[in-house]
Amino acid sequence: MVGFRISTVAILKKTVSLLNKLPAPSLIVLATFNFHPEQGTSLLASSDDGRVLGALRIDVGSMDLFICNRPCSLAVDIDHLSTFLNLADDEHSLHIVTSDSKNRYLLNIEDSEGKIIQERSMALNYEVNEMHKDFDQMPHEYTVRAAIPSQIFTSILELFANFEVDTISVIVTNKKVKFTNGHHKFVLYKERYGSIFEGVKEDDNGRYVAKFGWRELRYVDDSIRMTSNVWIYPSNGSGSPPVLMCPIDPNPNPIGNIIYYFL
Repeated sequence: MVGFRISTVAILKKTVSLLNKLPAPSLIVLATFNFHPEQGTSLLASSDDGRVLGALRIDVGSMDLFICNRPCSLAVDIDHLSTFLNLADDEHSLHIVTSDSKNRYLLNIEDSEGKIIQERSMALNYEVNEMHKDFDQMPHEYTVRAAIPSQIFTSILELFANFEVDTISVIVTNKKVKFTNGHHKFVLYKERYGSIFEGVKEDDNGRYVAKFGWRELRYVDDSIRMTSNVWIYPSNGSGSPPVLMCPIDPNPNPIGNIIYYFL
């Protein structure tokens, strides 16, 4: 079992904002790989064409902080078991330092003019290592834990952002990916271990379909349980590959409120 946490609503909303800029359809790939044999494993985020979009080192099976889609530089401080992650978009820069040993981080959110909007700090020395651009070029062994369509992943985080909670935990096991804030849960059940995006193809009727390998998506909130089958997503018939849309009601109710996943 592996997992990571997104701490504070501000970070969660910033994550959603950046993830919303992913081209569709894209995937968020949760994977572990060896950065340094003596230092545990790391978390990857990538698109479906294999480009590495963001990364975060973890230690002893506990990931603490971030998955994102923006170009980044990554640094590992071997002595302090810490990670420096620098993410940027057209309007903001996001600088994060995590420390696995002390569970602290540095977060600076800057606007386009370099003005710091939010700042938390700690002193760390780090050695900068540039991220490899492709999985094929990466000299590390890695294991794909799960692959989630980016719109589903983003919509789930957006759902939790509306709850204004302090921490979101994402736990990946062989059978499911669970998002929880301690009060609400959103569980993605995998059809089988290692099941990932299986491509876009035409069905017997000439429609484009996408098979993501998830048996069901289930939102669990106390006694409320809603299930949607997401094996196949038909396209809109235009002949182009499907684009996934995942609207999720942030205020679910138990009467006739189905989570729709459509194209």
